[in-house]
Amino acid sequence: MVNQTLTQEAVRERAQEAFRNHLKHLSGGDIKAWVELWDENGVLEFPYGPAGFPEMKEGKADLYDYMQNFPKHFEVQYYWRCYH
Repeated sequence: MVNQTLTQEAVRERAQEAFRNHLKHLSGGDIKAWVELWDENGVLEFPYGPAGFPEMKEGKADLYDYMQNFPKHFEVQYYWRCYH
């Protein structure tokens, strides 16, 4: 395996692409594609969630189970993004 060092600009471009895809999939209601952006062991935490709700979801299967109905309850639209 070749060890590749990414330039700061390449890292920035990858991060921006991941964020654009995150917004696109959530606003489009494509939860399966959104979950695919996550690492297999990714963790979504809810540190300020109300009582009776989970504090975290871990792993793609758990994330999908939790988020699959998100588009039925929320309409998400993104109009503008600015990267700093």
